[in-house]
Amino acid sequence: MSPASQHPVAILYALEAEGAELEAAIQEPRERMEGGKRFLLGTVSGTPVALGRMGIGKVAASLTTAMAIERLCVRAAVVIGTAGALHRSIRVGDVVIARQTIQHDLGVREGRRMETDPSLSQALSEVAGQAVPASRVHHGTILTGDRACFTWRRRLRLRWAFRHEKPLVVEMEGAAAGYVAASLGVPFAAVRVASDHAGPLALVEFRRHLALVAPLPGRVVLRWLAMGGNLFPSAGEAARRP
Repeated sequence: MSPASQHPVAILYALEAEGAELEAAIQEPRERMEGGKRFLLGTVSGTPVALGRMGIGKVAASLTTAMAIERLCVRAAVVIGTAGALHRSIRVGDVVIARQTIQHDLGVREGRRMETDPSLSQALSEVAGQAVPASRVHHGTILTGDRACFTWRRRLRLRWAFRHEKPLVVEMEGAAAGYVAASLGVPFAAVRVASDHAGPLALVEFRRHLALVAPLPGRVVLRWLAMGGNLFPSAGEAARRP
């Protein structure tokens, strides 16, 4: 194992249900508190990891990501969890791997949009079809904001305002974590699963589907860790990329 690969990968999530299977899989776990945030350190399939429950919202995500990078010296950060479907093609249970994340409620353009690390995202994409049916894996834009999308009006406004980016889902942490990671020079990726159709029935749908779909992004990460947690896609997959 190279010196760089001895540093852990941060896997960050807002809710307990989103990280439960990862926490169950961790070997020789040890807790560590940093900045009031609890991290679980150990290995999964031989790869060092730092599991962190962020809490909900952009401030919580930013703090947790900063603590993981500055205090735990992680080599990459992957945000996982649930999201509300915005695009017509996304069904509950579909997994979205972000190509970019956008803070939809930031009042200025600077710093609003964060590209995910293409190599890390591709490495996750390679194994996603082993965790969920390949037809249910999507790649594209994820929106982030502190206000949940609980009305048709808000849903339509988001789809219209970002119609050129064609967002697939909306959530509350990813772009903020990505901003911190990019600012501190750490590769970042986001893997989300649609738990509801962001709108007036979102909360009802979220509660109904949470237990079933929340573990899916974690299973993608578990497959990736089982393959060594490489930050780069395999040679064969890289050769197929345009």
